[in-house]
Amino acid sequence: MYKRVGNTKGIATENICLGVVEMRKGQFDKAIDYFLQALAISQRNGNQLGQMEGYITLG
Repeated sequence: MYKRVGNTKGIATENICLGVVEMRKGQFDKAIDYFLQALAISQRNGNQLGQMEGYITLG
């Protein structure tokens, strides 16, 4: 849905959520991939809050 309307903040947020789900399932490689995607989106948009969330979840 977020992709259709071009809402990149929403895309980054959903990637974080998907990463958390994968992390809880023990799928750490998948989780890290989602977190890195979210971080990259936030960096491209200059979204500092999103970048902070990306770094925190990676940690």
